[in-house]
Parts: sequence; structure tokens; C-alpha cells
Amino acid sequence: MACFQNAHSQIQSRFARFPREIRLEVYENLLALTEFSFVSTAGPCLWDPTGCIRGPEARPTSNRLAFLRVCRGITNEIELNKKLSNWLGDVLLDFEDTKAMLEKLATVPSEILGRIRHVRFRATPLPLVIYPDLRARALEEFRCTVEPAGALKQLHGLNLDRLTVIGSPASPQAQYDMVNRLVAGGNGWRELRFICNTSEMLGYSYTGTDQRYRRRPQPGNWQATLNARDRVASGPSVTIYRSTLLNTPDSVLDPGTNSVYEQSPPTQPDGHDPGTDDPGLLGPDERDKELLVVVRRGAGVECEQQQLPAATTTWDTLTEDMTDIEMFDRY
Repeated sequence: MACFQNAHSQIQSRFARFPREIRLEVYENLLALTEFSFVSTAGPCLWDPTGCIRGPEARPTSNRLAFLRVCRGITNEIELNKKLSNWLGDVLLDFEDTKAMLEKLATVPSEILGRIRHVRFRATPLPLVIYPDLRARALEEFRCTVEPAGALKQLHGLNLDRLTVIGSPASPQAQYDMVNRLVAGGNGWRELRFICNTSEMLGYSYTGTDQRYRRRPQPGNWQATLNARDRVASGPSVTIYRSTLLNTPDSVLDPGTNSVYEQSPPTQPDGHDPGTDDPGLLGPDERDKELLVVVRRGAGVECEQQQLPAATTTWDTLTEDMTDIEMFDRY
């Protein structure tokens, strides 16, 4: 009860009179497997080229941490316990979109960010269009900051065990580009799980000139990119899983209802030309099967998100510059 000695009248509470071992067990149960959900100040919103569409409603934020603010004695007792003091590494922080994540974490000190181990958020692609005026540069900078790999660069000190990104069904091309960027230059995580609710990301046709959206056989291409980045000897890996069930949320996460998926180069008999729709993925009984891309960084590779160069635009500065742009107001 020593931690409660200076906690005013809390020492008289019934909870404070419980044996310390029981109190610690209560704390552990409250903190274990806790999930905290956050939405952005503008509410949950996903973009596609045709406008703004509301995403799924966020689950209510858990109140389990309220007890940390109720009594200083409880906080002290947890901080002095080696096992419980690392509670931030046991919880899952779930964000309705990228903007909500940046609003919450961009101002968190790096020493605190470094204690977070599990984050999940829904990717938020912006319209893939070019604006022929002075807003173009600001909009493109905003888009690059909000896409997952760019957003993580704003979180100095982030060093997750697992990052889960849920792709928006609005744009398979944008999803593909997001995975490309995360594999080629994303930091702040040791394992990435990118989830798509359909198979379109690996089956859409694209005949444009922008190489970001031209598909290549996967996961072979992503694996080669990661090998060059982390070195083959470190053992990095990229694996794609595909659900065996139609329109069944989260079925791709179940080993009993998923299978490993690989694409062959167009030169092989079972290969496919990326410039056309892949009927094996976009057929009537194929399109609505979930995809899961699992990326694991190599052993011994430094994954912590480093501090941005001084000249780099920060999230706070960028949002201030964008407040007079109608699109940002709608975002």
C-alpha cells in the first residue's frame, strides 16, 4: 500500500485495502489485449476519385485506462512494476483513418512512441488527379504525407512489432502503390500486414504511363525489392494470402480459410499480362475474396522510424497550409 500513502483519501478506499498482488492482477487484466479506437476530428471518411464516402463506424473507445487518471497511487503502482510499466506495448491502437493516426501520434514524444508495439489503421487514398493550378504542389505533398509510408515518417521513434493497414476498396491502384512504398521505404515496423477486402489490388488492368500503378508479378517483385533493401542473408520475406471464401470479412486472417498466393511472370504458361484484367482474380466468384500481404523485415535490420530532416514539412505545418483548400476541408 506504500504507493497510496500520499494519495490523499484514496488510502481509505476498499480497493486500496486489497492485497497488492490482487491489485496488480486487476491492473493486468484491465490492460491485457485492450484495443483503443480513434477517429479524426472530421469523423471517419474515405476518399475515392468520385467524392467522399463514409467508412465503417468506429468502435467506441475503451474506457479501461480511466483508472490511471482516477488515482495517482494506481499510476505509481503500475509504473513501479516492471511487467505492468510496459503496458503500452501490449495494447492495440486502432485508428479509423490515417488522418486520425497523425492527429493523435504526430505530437507524441519519441520516447513514448517507441514503447508502442501494435497499431492498426485504415488507409485513406486521396483522388489520383492532377490540379492545373498553384494548389497542385500542396495537394500532392498532402497526398504523399497521408499515404501510409509517408504518414509513418512523421512519427519519429516509432518501432512497432506489427503494423496492420486496412486498404480502402475505393482504389486498387492506390492500394498497390501503398504496398510498393511500404516495402521500398516504409519504416517504424518489423512486420506489416496489409489487408484488402477484395482481390482487385493484384488483378486490375492499367495501361497508363505512371509506373507506380503498373502491376508486376507478386510477391516476387516485392520480395526482390525487400531483399535489396535488407540483404538476402537477413531473411526478409513477403507472403501473400488469399481467402478461400467470398464476402467473408477477416477470413483471410484464418489459416483454415486462406491459402498462399503467388503470381507468375507473363512469360510463363500460367502467367498474366498486367495490362489487362486478371480473370483468375476478378471473375464473378473471385473478385470478392480478401487479400493479405505479410511483410517481415530482415533479422537485425534497424526498423525504427528516424527523425525527419529539418527542412521536411511536418504534419502540423502541412495542415495549416491546407486549411483554405476545399478538398482538405472535406477530407
